[in-house]
Order: sequence, then C-alpha cells, then structure tokens
Amino acid sequence: MVVPLRSRIPRTSRTHAADLASSFVSANETLVNSALGIDILYEASDPGTAIDSQDHYDRRCFPGTREQYISDITYWVTESVDSPASMYWMRGPADVGKSAIAQTCVEKLKDTGHLGAAFFFTFKKYDNPLRLFTSIAFQLTTALPDYYAVVIERISKDRSLVGKKISAQFRSLIVEPLQELGKQGKRVQPKAIFIDGLDECAGGDAQAEIIKIITLYIDLLLHTYKILFFNSFSHAAFSCVLGGSNIHLCYAMTCFWPSCRNH
Repeated sequence: MVVPLRSRIPRTSRTHAADLASSFVSANETLVNSALGIDILYEASDPGTAIDSQDHYDRRCFPGTREQYISDITYWVTESVDSPASMYWMRGPADVGKSAIAQTCVEKLKDTGHLGAAFFFTFKKYDNPLRLFTSIAFQLTTALPDYYAVVIERISKDRSLVGKKISAQFRSLIVEPLQELGKQGKRVQPKAIFIDGLDECAGGDAQAEIIKIITLYIDLLLHTYKILFFNSFSHAAFSCVLGGSNIHLCYAMTCFWPSCRNH
C-alpha cells in the first residue's frame, strides 16, 4: 500500500513548516506595507527642500566667516543638554546671511549625526505649508530607524494622515510617534530640525499657525528635537512666545551684517 506523502511527514514537521510559511507571509506583508507607507510619505513631501537636494541653492557661508554664529548654534544643538529652550529663532533683515548660516550649520550637524531634518522654504517654488511637516517626517525616517518603523506603520494603516491639516500632520507624524517610542521604552537620540525662510511660506496665516503649532507641543519635544527657525521678520506669534509665559522655551538671536546680537 502506498502511503500518502502527507502521512509520511511527522505532525511536528508539518506544524513547523506551516509556522515558517506564516512567518514568511507576515514578513512579506510587513515589507509591502513599509514600502507602501514610505512611498505615500515621499509623494506628500517636497524632497527639493532638503539640504542635499539637487534643487537646493548653495548658499553656505564663505570659509572663515560667520564663525561665531555657527559655533553658537552647533554648540546649542549638540552640547547644551541642560538648556530649557527647545526652540532657536534667528531673525533679521533680508540678505544678511541667515540662510547661509542655516545651511552651514545643517551641513556640519549632518556630518556629526545631529541633524534630524531641514526644510528650506523658497518663494513661489517650495512654499506649500501642507508639505512642511510631511517633508520633515520623511527626512526623520532616514535619520531615526525606530521612528521610521512607527510612522510608516501609521501611514500604512491610514494614508489620509499625510493629507490632513497641518496641525493634525504635526501631531500624528511628529508628536505621536515620539510618544509611542516612549511607551516602547525606546530613547530617541536628540536631533535638530531647521526651518529656514518661514516668511517665504505661502500665506501669513499659515506662517503664524506653524509657529503656534510647534509652540503648543514644544514641551513634549523637550530633549528630543531642537527646532531652529530662520526668518526675515519679527512675527507676532514669536513675540507672543518670547513675551509670555513660554519665554524659557525659545532662544532668540537678532542677526545684522556683519555682527549678531543676543536677546
């Protein structure tokens, strides 16, 4: 009598094979969802705003110039761990070199592993406020593997997250993944997030909203993200931060040519 092949295979072997097959399917689904999630986030972002983008205009400081600014900013990001401030604001007239300082600092911090993300607004080109936080989130996925896993899973489950209003984007793509990592007992290495040229963002209301959103959640980002703004105006929303009860949250610097003065 011919015994069927299935009957000749021990039950334990069949169970092991089934477990392996199930694990393979699960792993394959995870890879597919991960690829899908990162593609959705990429399409909702503006890659041209990143420091190493082909579209990014090279405007770094000339060697030997602006050294005190650069030293102060990079020290604040990397060494001032006990500073209560999580925001840095460089303000000043147009064309005094704020963007050059920002780019130079971004490149140095990228080299040392302290950069999380950098978004450079460009008037009438990269000025969509709805793509600010999606772009920052996309860049953070390349800098923080644990963050990548959390945010991509969220997007894979709900792709509408990238199309929500900017306050919801910031909460669901930046704040909540950080909180989830905390629940998992995973410590996020402190990173800097640069936002340059906010005054070139389309719409004054959107500019004010971006500042207010970040200010609202800044306590939750303390010791994890340090956010740096560079812009050409004294915005009322910033003045509110500096003049109110949250003054300890923001370090401000007024930039002139060729010197800079602390406030």
